[in-house]
Amino acid sequence: LFDPRTGACATRYASVSVVMPTATAADALATAFTLMGPTEISRVVRSLGQGEAHLTAATGERDTVRA
Repeated sequence: LFDPRTGACATRYASVSVVMPTATAADALATAFTLMGPTEISRVVRSLGQGEAHLTAATGERDTVRA
């Protein structure tokens, strides 16, 4: 996945998994979240009022964001 802001590969996360009511929403959000920072991801998940995001940074650090 390329970051359109830099043209380089996205390297912040080793893995981004999203749980939402539909697979389409989960897939779209996981792709977008790959390019976003944790504060932005938290804001989006909470604004949706549902779901969760499981993030594994390239360093191996893990975080979960819940609505």
